[in-house]
Amino acid sequence: AGFSFGGRLAMAAAASGGLQVRRVVSTAVASRRTARGRFALRGCLASLRSGDMQGFGYQITLASYSSSFLAEHEARVPKWVDALARECTSEGVGAIIAETLATEEEEHPLHTERLASRIASAGAVEGGLIISGTEDAFSTLSSGADLARVAGWEHLPIEGAAHAVPLEKPRAWRDAVKGFLAKP
Repeated sequence: AGFSFGGRLAMAAAASGGLQVRRVVSTAVASRRTARGRFALRGCLASLRSGDMQGFGYQITLASYSSSFLAEHEARVPKWVDALARECTSEGVGAIIAETLATEEEEHPLHTERLASRIASAGAVEGGLIISGTEDAFSTLSSGADLARVAGWEHLPIEGAAHAVPLEKPRAWRDAVKGFLAKP
């Protein structure tokens, strides 16, 4: 199981054929991003390139969480951004985002649709689940459904969540993952 970039890694592990993987659960993984998602990532990357971890923190928070979650936790966000700026480096986070953008080129071997197709054609796993937040700007609901279709997997929307599904709706996400993995 994996979330966002970790969801891509879970798919890459299953597609590699080098690991024995029974099931895959990927949360907030896109087959294709919308212009809004691409611009949000580029804005984050621009902040990182200039070393502005505070700006990056606010941009990624705005793009990753639903309006209702942000309103509920508004007083906490500055502390989260400060912690991110203190504990992370722009080079490290920037490398992850740059790799994410690079793998979105359709010809890239780690493009999510290519991974899904390889997993499906090889029969590499018993099944998979793509979980999408209904308000995700990075990995839209339709993109999650498209990716699930390519892989022949299930797709589960989580109502009211944006990109950070496991953080916004932890019980719904956990129950979905546990339920899927417990299937015979």
